[in-house]
Amino acid sequence: MDDNGEQAGGTEYEGAVEILRRVSVWYSQAIMAERRAPTPDSQRLEHLMAKRQECVEDQQALTTATPEQVEQLAQRYAARWKELTKP
Repeated sequence: MDDNGEQAGGTEYEGAVEILRRVSVWYSQAIMAERRAPTPDSQRLEHLMAKRQECVEDQQALTTATPEQVEQLAQRYAARWKELTKP
């Protein structure tokens, strides 16, 4: 963080936070939908919950990440977002 209490590489950091948030929300919505299904798939539910937990851990890691790590996380989650939302 700089002297103003802002994360270094502000724009990149904010972009990483946003893409991680989007992916996390996607997993949360998928978990809710699976739980509401007439016959929930327990394996899919476990997978979705593990992926959402991974997002939470990566969001926490952003607070101390180097600019390179922020960029790597942003790229990884941007690719995941594309995969999750492709038609």
